[in-house]
Amino acid sequence: MKKTMRILEFEKIREQLQKFTLTVPGAQKVAAMHPLTSIGEITVRQQETSEAAGIILQKNINFRGSSDLMPLFTRAERGGLLGPSELKEIENFLRALESLKNYFLKESEMEERFPRIFKLVQGMQIFPHLTLELEKCLTQGGEIKDSASGLLFSLRSEERSLQGKIRQTLESYLRTPHYQKYLQENIITMRHERYVLPVKQEFRRQIPGVVHDQSASGVTLFIEPLPVLELNNRLRGIKGRIEEEIEKILRRLTTLISNHYPGIISSYEAYGELDYILARGRLSVLHKAREPSLNNRGIIVISKGRHPLLPPEEVVPVDVHLGRDFNTLVITGPNTGGKTVTLKTIGLFILMAQCGLHIPAAEGTELGVFESVWADIGDEQNIEQSLSTFSGHMLNIIEILSKAASSSLVLLDELGAGTDPSEGSALAMAILEELHSRGVRTVATTHINDLKVFAHLKEGMENASMEFDPLTLRPTFKLLIGVPGQSNALNVAERLGMPRELT
Repeated sequence: MKKTMRILEFEKIREQLQKFTLTVPGAQKVAAMHPLTSIGEITVRQQETSEAAGIILQKNINFRGSSDLMPLFTRAERGGLLGPSELKEIENFLRALESLKNYFLKESEMEERFPRIFKLVQGMQIFPHLTLELEKCLTQGGEIKDSASGLLFSLRSEERSLQGKIRQTLESYLRTPHYQKYLQENIITMRHERYVLPVKQEFRRQIPGVVHDQSASGVTLFIEPLPVLELNNRLRGIKGRIEEEIEKILRRLTTLISNHYPGIISSYEAYGELDYILARGRLSVLHKAREPSLNNRGIIVISKGRHPLLPPEEVVPVDVHLGRDFNTLVITGPNTGGKTVTLKTIGLFILMAQCGLHIPAAEGTELGVFESVWADIGDEQNIEQSLSTFSGHMLNIIEILSKAASSSLVLLDELGAGTDPSEGSALAMAILEELHSRGVRTVATTHINDLKVFAHLKEGMENASMEFDPLTLRPTFKLLIGVPGQSNALNVAERLGMPRELT
């Protein structure tokens, strides 16, 4: 159905849904979303969406987003080392998981009102001991705490003590007038992880020590005075031991993640699934949509359906039905009267419903589940192949005729147009006759008058038209089933000033 989804602009619906996801797994599920064909599976998806919409409207659910953690879990499982900030991301996810599960379990009515989502959350495994261990070792900013181990606490205490002694010694140079005149600036700085003073090049012998660097111009030397040389050496040794201890802590925490890999992955995927379900609920709320009734008999009943991609203040709700008294519907009416929008609304509703999305329509809407949906709408000409508009449409229709069956829905826009009217009419009738004989549910729009007569005489076919107001000379965008379209050319011409004797 990929081509039909493109023609009906389903990707814009997908984009809307994508914006509501808060996790990478949730977004991936939206990207992989496609129409299902099992009424049982679709019903489950629809019920999940209904529960999600109910939770969003009635509950203040605290569902937190997360970054893409799968590469981190995989690296830990394969023996790699995770950094402090990466471990913090995992801790934040585990806390969100724990908070979510506690929220669902403490609310007594959750299981009764939202059974499918409750079951999904209930099945999520939480890891309180792992979470506490990560919290013990990591700051809010994703750094290793001093308290992560007794040795690290001792080493960092000694590090701060040495840093204090070094700064105290160097500040004595800054405060002493004898040395101030030798300094380029009255500051303490760092070179190669050692504390140094910026000394004027011509006074290098006035402050004995080790030169670690010089400025680009060469006028400043960065000297480590001899009194702090040993202190800096000791500090460097402490820093090396700190790095070793931090690596041991990171290795221990990474191993804990690896040990819980299967359970964490399972919960992470379930969390992403819930994100996907909640996104569908948010889209339902956005469109003021509802769960449609479903059937496997090819029956379509749309009550006050609103095209989901049109501005709400502009869209005119449409009522349309198909599959009970007739399987083929031929819609006529003026250009810009709403025929194509009606066609796209029907197609989008079917695709959305079979993806588990709610439908922006009134109560009583019922949709059939189709094995395939085919559409020929708009200008499909292929410039590279030098195909005309008519040829482009014919290629599409030939493909449709080769694959459409009784379990298919076919949508044809401006059937028979783009060629000689008499030939177009004959071809359109033959196409409709063939689809109709197979039991295919078909909706076609046309300007050809002969098709109105054809549909009227053929059992199982029905005419419809887009209503036109002759007083305002404007379409009302309402679909009238059972009423063939009328030519309004004479009425329009007369109201525009054409002499009556010519009309």
